Amino acid sequence: EGNRFRTFLMEAASALGLHFIVNVVQTGKKEVVKVVAGDPIEAFNEGVKMARRLFEVEIEEPGEIVVSGVSYPKSRDLYQATRAANVVIFGPRPVVTQGGVILIPAPCEDGCGHPGYCDIMKKGRDADEIIRISREEGFAPGEQKALILARILKQARMVITDCLLPEETLKELHLESDRKST
Repeated sequence: EGNRFRTFLMEAASALGLHFIVNVVQTGKKEVVKVVAGDPIEAFNEGVKMARRLFEVEIEEPGEIVVSGVSYPKSRDLYQATRAANVVIFGPRPVVTQGGVILIPAPCEDGCGHPGYCDIMKKGRDADEIIRISREEGFAPGEQKALILARILKQARMVITDCLLPEETLKELHLESDRKST
């Protein structure tokens, strides 16, 4: 509830005439727990009920530090790994405090991933400027990640832990490393 992106997806699916879906709810080890099929909204909501029983926990208030991760293969590059912050910020309410820290453990052995968003991130001196650049200049597919990251960075700092990317690369992208400069 309250997830604007989910609302957009449902509206887009309806506008495109999608009438039938098949989705699966899986454990973290990719074991199928439930298969749902049928009307896109009804089947999706049925899958959500099961996923909530398996994965959702109530929190009383946002945390100052939130650890959020993605599993392999999404941990292989920064573009995919930073998806872990999406759920921390873009749910019904952020689960990290304003000015808090999101820790994302990811080795990013394949580097940054899609290069276009890195260019936009480097162009802006801060999150507000990245948002302005994205709005004024637009972006190609994949480059929307810069806008998403900038919106996240307006709420919290993002620290990528266990990351193989150089600390300077992360700094250019307005992200932080858990390694200390020597």
